[in-house]
Order: sequence, then structure tokens, then C-alpha cells
Amino acid sequence: SSSTSGTMYIQKEKKYKIKTKTFTLVTDGVTTWSYSPSKKQVVIDNYKEDGNSFSPNKFLFNYPENFYSDLTGEEKVGNDNCYVLKLTPRTKGMIKSAKVWVDKEQYLIRKITISSSGSTKTYTLKSITLDAGISSSEFSFSPPAGVEVIDLR
Repeated sequence: SSSTSGTMYIQKEKKYKIKTKTFTLVTDGVTTWSYSPSKKQVVIDNYKEDGNSFSPNKFLFNYPENFYSDLTGEEKVGNDNCYVLKLTPRTKGMIKSAKVWVDKEQYLIRKITISSSGSTKTYTLKSITLDAGISSSEFSFSPPAGVEVIDLR
């Protein structure tokens, strides 16, 4: 298994940005930009919220609406004591199952494992800042010069 670190900015109303060394994914709730520095390519598309799309908001804010959950135990994530919940999607899509580790004190999600068609990804949230006053400019993307732009809108 491999590990990567990055930054995730989230605002309710479907706005988020996930940035790692290998990719950047940004949406303002209307348009989605998926940037791969190694391919020197950005794919632009209309934002879609369906069973086939990954949205951090779906897990962090709305998982009771989107998944059936079962408490499977308790584990530590870093220094945080967490409840472990197994999530089963309410509707069929790319996501087959997921697990979330919820901090027992603040009820914040500290870790997410998502199993989809043929792969499993784990996200560990090491630092969470609530109401951080994130600028709306974080939720748009301007491709660097020399990058191939594929616009699917």
C-alpha cells in the first residue's frame, strides 16, 4: 500500500479542494477541475453528485443520508479514540463499502477507507480546522501555462 499526504479544504454546499503532490481536485459546486502535474493535464467537467462520484462532503457531513452504518468497534487513530463505523451505500454506485473512524470526543471523522471497483483508498485526517474562513478562490482552478486542458462541459 502507498501513502500520500496533502491538504483538503471543504465548505458545505459542495465546495472542496484536495491537493497532493500527484493530483489536485477542485470543485466550486458547479465545475470540477482534476489536475495531474505528471501528465501536465487538467480535465474540466460539470460537477456531478451521484453514486459514481466521490465527494468529501458526502462522507464528512452527509454520510447518514447516503449510507447505512453499523458500529463495528473502537480503535485509536493517532491519539484519538474513535468509533469505527462500517458504511454500506443506500444506492448502488462505484462505492461498494466504506469505513469511517469517528472521534469519540468531538465526533469528527479522523479516517476514511473507501472500497470501490477494484481499489481501496484510505484518507487519514491529521489536522482539522473548523470555520477556518477559507477564501472562495480556493474553490476555483487556473491551469498552469503549458498544461493540456480537456474540457468535457
